Amino acid sequence: MEFHLTTLTTSQNWIPFPKLKILDLSENDILGTNFVQLLSNNLYFLDLHGNSLRKLNLNQKGNKLFALNLDKNKFDNIRHYGYSKTLSMIGLKNLHYLSVSGNNIQIIESDAFQGNNELLFLNLSSNHIHYLHSTTFANLQYLETLDLSINQLEDVPEISDKTEISTLYVNNNNIKKITSHTFVHMPKLMKLLMRENQIDEVDVNAFAHLTLLEELDLSRNMLSSLSEGTRQAELQRLRKIDEDEESIHYKQNHRN
Repeated sequence: MEFHLTTLTTSQNWIPFPKLKILDLSENDILGTNFVQLLSNNLYFLDLHGNSLRKLNLNQKGNKLFALNLDKNKFDNIRHYGYSKTLSMIGLKNLHYLSVSGNNIQIIESDAFQGNNELLFLNLSSNHIHYLHSTTFANLQYLETLDLSINQLEDVPEISDKTEISTLYVNNNNIKKITSHTFVHMPKLMKLLMRENQIDEVDVNAFAHLTLLEELDLSRNMLSSLSEGTRQAELQRLRKIDEDEESIHYKQNHRN
């Protein structure tokens, strides 16, 4: 017989573990957010994946939080300020790692991450995101990895050229075209994965700005070929080129 925690009883002004830094409440069935009152103000790592949360506002409890795992919950939107039925990012000023994969997210407000300047890793995969505002990631200057796989995006999201983004996952979306300006603000990209989209056209200058690119995956799209200019000029640093009727995959063969 399995038992799952659904609620945590709170008592006003009582914190049971005031020095607690790591807390794992994953794989329960937590619905409410009263437990937030119990959290230590020194919390560094919080794992809540595999619960039934629809809303969460950590606010001051998250001031020192470094990593937050919210995979496999029931959030449907992300905002900066907290409202009912939302994931609020306010107060998480020291957050470096955030994973919200496998939820029901459809909407991410343009200012959702305005106070999360320290983010290095952001996982938003396996949701229902079909649109991202051009300023959504504008202030995430230290962001290195962004995972948007398995969503409903029709375009590659705009990323500020002030970010440090080196790895971008947009696999399994509805992207159809790669234009000359798609990656113009991502000059530090080293790994770009776009497999299983609907891409049937890649502009000759699409990868012109990606001088550091080492790995490019365009497999399982609708490409029949790439222009000669794209092959010779922009992709000359990619040593391995494989083509078949269904896919084109480029990967630098520099590993042992």
